[in-house]
Amino acid sequence: MRNSSPVELFYAIIAIIGGVLFLIRTILSLIGGDAGGDTDIDLGGHDIHMDSDMGDNSISHGAEANFQLFSLHGITGFFMIFGLVGLALSKANVNELVTALIGLTAGTITLLVVAGIYYYMRTLQSDGTMRLDSAIGQLGSVYLTIPENGIGQVSITIQGGRKQFDAVSATHQRILTGEKIRVVSLNGSTLVVEPVDQ
Repeated sequence: MRNSSPVELFYAIIAIIGGVLFLIRTILSLIGGDAGGDTDIDLGGHDIHMDSDMGDNSISHGAEANFQLFSLHGITGFFMIFGLVGLALSKANVNELVTALIGLTAGTITLLVVAGIYYYMRTLQSDGTMRLDSAIGQLGSVYLTIPENGIGQVSITIQGGRKQFDAVSATHQRILTGEKIRVVSLNGSTLVVEPVDQ
């Protein structure tokens, strides 16, 4: 990498970050891990901060399998492929604009493929027999921040699988991504949750 141009270095860094995060996410998905929290990366004076909950599956209310284009897995896959294609084309002395366009196209195709795979997996797992009342009393974590008087999402284990559900705060206070919660009741198909002391 010593003889690499700044453009090649840029693509290499993007590919490494995307690849490492994609690999971690894939391993966690395969072993059923639920790793949430903060990630800080320092690259020679450039700080990257990621706050995420890397839950297992994204099945909303059991019977629904909505197509979700942007996921952590898809975004990391986008950057990994964008970086690899950009690096390969830069090393082959392809025009920088053409390299960027082809890299963006390849990354976007990766994003679509990953989203399609997850959509297909969710349709296979969604059988419509889920009983939401079995979620009451379950512990979980906030997947998308719950506003004071709005709807966010939580990730809980229910009927043997880790799933995300729309949720509101029972205490009408904001609950941030990654915070632990307990389901206290239902409001239709929306979970009513309260924060749990760590």
